[in-house]
Amino acid sequence: MSKLPVRETSKAPFSPKTERVLTLVQVMFPMLTAIAAAVWAVNGYLDEQKNARAQAEAAQRTRQTEARRPFLELQLSTYTNASAIAGKLASLDPDSPQWKEARDNFYALYWSQLSLVEDDDVKARMVGVNRTLQTLAANKEARPILQSAVYCLAVTLKESIARNWQIEPATKPQTAVGPKPTSECG
Repeated sequence: MSKLPVRETSKAPFSPKTERVLTLVQVMFPMLTAIAAAVWAVNGYLDEQKNARAQAEAAQRTRQTEARRPFLELQLSTYTNASAIAGKLASLDPDSPQWKEARDNFYALYWSQLSLVEDDDVKARMVGVNRTLQTLAANKEARPILQSAVYCLAVTLKESIARNWQIEPATKPQTAVGPKPTSECG
């Protein structure tokens, strides 16, 4: 070991400006870390609240659907029956006994059971089919109008079911010759 004297320097290792910046960082770093941790915690809390709210809303929708299930099942059954009867009116010969029976069944639904479960759109379509049946009684050439009215009733029934059961209906109804224009039922 040498016995040389150690030189003391009066010069600081950093410039005064650098010293001020380092002191500022030394003071601010713990505060910035605490703020960042607080922001992260609040963000996590808000995400949890958002997820909990979404789950609660989904559970509420499920409970509402379950509470409405008896009504919805009656509506579905009645709509299916109405669609089948209307389909017979559109496809059978108006002079046949089966067509007359279908017409009688249509009116039985029209004046009673369907009124219990139908929404306003279905009601309007049923009124349209009724008017067309009245026109058909006077003019046998009105059968294509009846077929169109029955088709529009079926589309409206499908949309009502989808809306009430909260499902997405098929976007384009198909027929044997291709999709019917949506403007036909407008």
